[in-house]
Amino acid sequence: MALQLPAAPVEGVMKKWYVLVPLLVLGQAAVAQEGWSWPARIKGDDEGGCLATKKLDDGKRFAVWANLNEGYGIGFVVPGAGLDPAKEYSGAVTFDNGPPVMLSGWALNSETVILDSGAEEDSVQKFINTSKSLKLTFEKTSAEVALEGYLKLAERLRECTQSE
Repeated sequence: MALQLPAAPVEGVMKKWYVLVPLLVLGQAAVAQEGWSWPARIKGDDEGGCLATKKLDDGKRFAVWANLNEGYGIGFVVPGAGLDPAKEYSGAVTFDNGPPVMLSGWALNSETVILDSGAEEDSVQKFINTSKSLKLTFEKTSAEVALEGYLKLAERLRECTQSE
């Protein structure tokens, strides 16, 4: 099933996404219990991308994106950000208060930025898998994200990218 990202995601829309994606009740409950949304395929994404988010303060959401080509990215959904899909963006991530890793990326839509985190063995995903938290900074947006439940989410993201 495909999901069209709204131009302006709001809390009510995010809640409706649960209805739009396949419901595997036990798996969804395990992922949602840690504050993660259930991954959904992004309609119109030529690379078979899926997106999952975690609610942060100020209406922002931490975003995790993956695709069929083992591409992987992290970012933010920031209501009213006015991002330009033609522009390249940059940011930094730190894991468990370690040194920053610089990342560059793109706007998925006017409110969602994804910082490319690499593919396969070059990915920062291995650090996310073993860390308790990360701090992501993009322009004037910065947030600490607890990673409880992330390994379950990563499995669901993989399944989402491989589904039709």
